[in-house]
Amino acid sequence: MMLKFSLIITLVGLVSWLADDVFGEVLSLKQCKFPVTPEIPDGSSASETDLNESAQAVKVFAGAYQKALACIDAAESKLGDQETVDQRLAANEEYNMRVDRLNAVVQEYNQQLNAYKARGSASNP
Repeated sequence: MMLKFSLIITLVGLVSWLADDVFGEVLSLKQCKFPVTPEIPDGSSASETDLNESAQAVKVFAGAYQKALACIDAAESKLGDQETVDQRLAANEEYNMRVDRLNAVVQEYNQQLNAYKARGSASNP
């Protein structure tokens, strides 16, 4: 039984080694940590303080997000000439999806800020 178990482990190790050799290094983005999206208050009812705090949270979020995007670039660059077309496509897809998310958060904040400003100008004709 022990010989059979040892043989299986050896075969798994050999297959893993061959896969690395044949397919090259895998594009790993596990180290690229994206921040949690901040809460953005409803501009039609939020206080000025709430919006100022949200502005700061969005600014910190965007800075951390930019670092995580740079991490994707670094992970891809690490592969160098060994990068496959599939790895490049996966990295580009992940990067673009993340940029879209960042833009959506910033756009949401701007919409709520505009709603807040519209509320103020409506009460001051």
